[in-house]
Amino acid sequence: MGDWVPYHNYCSSCLKPYPWIGDRLARAKRMIEDESDIQAWDVATKERALELADDLAADRLEPQAISTTARWIEQRAPKEAVGFVWEIVKSLATDSAKNWLRSKGMPV
Repeated sequence: MGDWVPYHNYCSSCLKPYPWIGDRLARAKRMIEDESDIQAWDVATKERALELADDLAADRLEPQAISTTARWIEQRAPKEAVGFVWEIVKSLATDSAKNWLRSKGMPV
């Protein structure tokens, strides 16, 4: 018999992220904080990246919105941030979102 895998990233009873999702989100946010400081991102770009991480972990965005937000960040952050933003998406987005993004040529 297969292993139980939750459909959502958050517990439907307490609305807290499952521990592995919470850990991934905390790591992603810490990486965003560090990268934005190292590369001197402007405040709006950093806040948008942190918001993207929260939205990905909570599965609040349609794949099109993920793509739009990631491309918005790419255009405003230094060149070195491009791969970094997609790594955050890759680590937090659902499989169905990543499949859609891949079908549109996005690097996830």
